[in-house]
Amino acid sequence: MTICPNCGFRHAKEDYASELDNVHLPHRQFDIVLRLRQARGALVTHSMLVDFVYGDDENGGPSDALACIWSHLSRARETIKKAGWTIENDRFVGYRLVRVTQ
Repeated sequence: MTICPNCGFRHAKEDYASELDNVHLPHRQFDIVLRLRQARGALVTHSMLVDFVYGDDENGGPSDALACIWSHLSRARETIKKAGWTIENDRFVGYRLVRVTQ
């Protein structure tokens, strides 16, 4: 992961979904997409995302952490669509990063 010297955004340097390397996302959305990239297309459960995004929070994150994750996912999904990727929902279980098919 690198930090852009111009804008301060953090950029993941993962080889999976490399098209997303230059997509600018706010902090929490970036963390979610980074975790999904690390899973390389495998399912990431709701609790895994909450732990990854809010695990360093001294208060354990917001009381409605999962609702916050859903909100961030929705926004991130719209942004990464421009790079040819989306976040697929496996209802009641979790999410995975998948390439958009034409």
